[in-house]
Amino acid sequence: MLIGGLLTTPIKSAAKKLFKTGTRKTQQIVKESGGTREQAKRDVKSAIRDELKTKLSKKDVTISNPLYNRKKRRMLIKDINLLK
Repeated sequence: MLIGGLLTTPIKSAAKKLFKTGTRKTQQIVKESGGTREQAKRDVKSAIRDELKTKLSKKDVTISNPLYNRKKRRMLIKDINLLK
C-alpha cells in the first residue's frame, strides 16, 4: 500500500492509470535507480498527487462552472492531502 491506511477510489484509479501509461512502480525504481525504497515511494506518491491535481482543473469540478460539484472537489482535495 502507498499509504498507512485505506486507499480511496480516486487514489486507486489515479495509480492504476499511471501504471498503465508506463510509470514505474516502487520496486522498479529501486532496482533501476539504486535509490532507497523510501525515495521511490515518495516519487510514486508525487506522481499520483500530480495526476489528482490535473483532475481538479477539469471543468466539472472548477468553481466557475455553473454545474459545480462541491462534494467531488472536496474529495479530490482530501485525497491530494492524504498523499503528502
